[in-house]
Amino acid sequence: MKSKCYCKLKTIALLELTGPFSNIDNSLVQTFKYYWNKKKYPSLPFKPFPIVNTEGLIEKTLLLLDKYYAKGFRLFIGFSRSPILANVLKWFDNHPDAVGISVYSVASSLAIKKNIYRMNIGTKTAIDEQLLFNIKQNPSLTIYCAYIKDDAYSQDYYNYYKNQPIINKRLVGCEFINNPTREELDKYLVDSTKSDFLLNGMTNIQFLSLFNKPNTPIPPYTYDQYGGILPELTQIQADNLKGNYAFFVFRGINTSLLWRQGLEDLTNANFAVNGFDTLQVQNYLSSRKSPDFLEGVAGVLQFNPVTKDRKYINITRYDFTIQKQYVINSIIFDDPLLGNFIGFKI
Repeated sequence: MKSKCYCKLKTIALLELTGPFSNIDNSLVQTFKYYWNKKKYPSLPFKPFPIVNTEGLIEKTLLLLDKYYAKGFRLFIGFSRSPILANVLKWFDNHPDAVGISVYSVASSLAIKKNIYRMNIGTKTAIDEQLLFNIKQNPSLTIYCAYIKDDAYSQDYYNYYKNQPIINKRLVGCEFINNPTREELDKYLVDSTKSDFLLNGMTNIQFLSLFNKPNTPIPPYTYDQYGGILPELTQIQADNLKGNYAFFVFRGINTSLLWRQGLEDLTNANFAVNGFDTLQVQNYLSSRKSPDFLEGVAGVLQFNPVTKDRKYINITRYDFTIQKQYVINSIIFDDPLLGNFIGFKI
């Protein structure tokens, strides 16, 4: 009788290394290589695995999944954008022995049963609190939400707020088809005031492209979506958004020295905030261990047993000031024992 094989799962990363959204996955590659450096971190257990460029194409991603599955790979890292993740769900359903890790997808519509671990949590709960507070102060304000029609993440973002009764009463959808234009946005905002808010449900790159012309600020205060990297604004974008822009970013409280060293050495532009924890999860999953027993280096690292989504939020709100600098406004975090908290910097 043959004994069962408990050998490690072979890992490969299928990442979007070229194309308009490649900065996200390229920072992930830089972070992986940083922590793979045995001269700098000889005691870390992480071992390099192959990385292949998908170019952000769904068809190519599916072909690569088939190709490397046939070569014996069973653990796949990638699918950072929700539209890509949505299109590989069926593939993973048809290959139940394969496991996925998505580092940045946050669409709530994908919080379903799947064998793909999601390292991120969206900011919608955090933004809810901010909006509800402002509504109490000014019940007549209007909330605008910019989104791309039929885009998995973007449509999901708008639908979430549409289903919040208090917010929906004040919600105006700013729907775009594919590439948004400033002319379209201005039509939506023609009656907006400084008391109003604009939520960005598009990708950060798409949204910031609306502020590429000089002297084109907008009246509403902008809440930009959650990301792993603080946007590096051009001079023109900074002039248009100064004092009127907030960005929500993953910044854990009580982060480990390993995490902080990576951020300092790689800088904000090249450091993937979930990169180290992704390597931890990969290392455990490849050894057929549950990642729920890991200690996160930037917040609690624990997953929903059904959806495989990370359970506890850990987000920092940065305001872009009139002096054109990012300043911490508040930290929103969940703790498994203490519950949900919002802390303000003093």
